[in-house]
Order: sequence, then C-alpha cells, then structure tokens
Amino acid sequence: MKKSLLKKRYLLQNPKEAVRTFATAFPSYEKLFLGLYLENSSHYANPLGVLSIRFERVEEIAVFEDICAAYIVKEVSEDKRYKKRFLLLFGIPERYDFSIEEVFKRCDALKMPPFEFALLGGMSSQKVLRVLLYQQMRYLEEAVALLLEDDAKAPKRLSLYARECIALLELGRSLFDAFFV
Repeated sequence: MKKSLLKKRYLLQNPKEAVRTFATAFPSYEKLFLGLYLENSSHYANPLGVLSIRFERVEEIAVFEDICAAYIVKEVSEDKRYKKRFLLLFGIPERYDFSIEEVFKRCDALKMPPFEFALLGGMSSQKVLRVLLYQQMRYLEEAVALLLEDDAKAPKRLSLYARECIALLELGRSLFDAFFV
C-alpha cells in the first residue's frame, strides 16, 4: 500500500529567499517541491509568492515551518484562491483587494460621463457593488441638480439613472443578507 503524502501551500514574503532557505535545510527538496508561484516583484516592494510542498511525515511540516517561519505569511492549503489556476488568472488575493475610500475619492475626481471601471475577477463583490452604487448616486445627484435648474433633459436623465440604480440593487440582492427583504 502506498503511503499518502501531505500537501501544503504557503503564502510567502520574499519567496526566492524562502526557497533558498528551504533548499539548504532540506537536501532532498526536489522530491518535496511541487510548485512556486511568483508575482512580478518589480511592482511591489515586498514580493509575495505561493510555495506548494508535499511532506512524507507530519514531523517534516513542523521542521519546515520552524525553518521558514520568517518568510511564511500564512498557510493557505485550504483556500482555493491560492491554487495555481486561480493565481494565474487573478494573482495573489492580497493584491486585488482595494480601499473603498480611495476609489470614492477617485470617483469624485472623475468628470461625470462616461464612467468606466475595469474589474479583476477575484475582487470583493460587495466592495465593487458599493463603488458602482456610489457612482450611480453621483449621477442621480447631478440629475436632481439639473431638474432644480429646470433643464429640459433632466426628467429623462433622472428616470434613467434611477432605473440603473434599481438594476444595481437587484444585482446586489444576492450579495447581502435578506434581513430587510
């Protein structure tokens, strides 16, 4: 009967140095090494990577984690976002989160139409929806201001922006708890 292998995935800071340390501490590291994902380190001061390793004994895991403790950010074996295909599509999850306040400031700095927003596939759905709703509310405010100025196109614009806001809320219905529904 074949002995089952333990597989682990780790998010590492300074992954090249971590692999050098790993290779020095484990002379037979080629047998244990499953893969390494490196992000483009020229974009970031503190590069991250994901190292996949298999162990033959539980004791080896503890030894590895002790030796590479300075480099291990966290163990990510159970998180599917750190699998190779997701990393190739979206990159490291810590890099595709964004600050809503920063995006709101950028939205405020934009000239109103047209609003274009490029999204990465792995971004937080709730944050993306909040940004889109925020921008739509800015359009509504502009349309109300035009309505108060007796602009001829204001009622049509107000109706359009309100329908778009309702459509966004409908899209977001599945993202939030049904507490008030």
